[in-house]
Amino acid sequence: MARAIVPIMAIIVLAVLLALMLLMGLGVEGWVEGEETGMKRGAVCRLGPLRVTISSSYDSRNASVTLVYTIQPPNPCYKLIGIGVNKSVLAGNVLRAVVDIRMEGPAEGTYCVQVLPSPTVSKVSIPAVSKPDTIELTTRLFLVKGDKTETHSCTVVIGDQH
Repeated sequence: MARAIVPIMAIIVLAVLLALMLLMGLGVEGWVEGEETGMKRGAVCRLGPLRVTISSSYDSRNASVTLVYTIQPPNPCYKLIGIGVNKSVLAGNVLRAVVDIRMEGPAEGTYCVQVLPSPTVSKVSIPAVSKPDTIELTTRLFLVKGDKTETHSCTVVIGDQH
């Protein structure tokens, strides 16, 4: 009887750990507080096959919000084509922005070495005369795969917890 319980408990523990890992990777994962510029926080998005970590900081010297995108592709066949601000509006203490990421992925039927490559880091600056309390950020991925283009989107709200 005791021999049967040990494998069952191990399976249950593994299932719980797997479920927690999946839940953590499906959307916004949280906040990072503080450095000398006042605002430094972030979130994580899943954009199709990519895991994208977004952090933001306000630079009062240059009157701008800097968004840092760390893009983790699933294999080396994914290449960043470009990243840029599609639109942004600062209304009161809320900055609303849409950032487009364009990437190229493997065409249908193409196989890649399944090695996790180093993440790609890219910065985007948005002019902001004052430090926003909240950033409503929509990130859109346009993933070109051969003659097809997939579109994925993630919207996060980054703001002060206080």
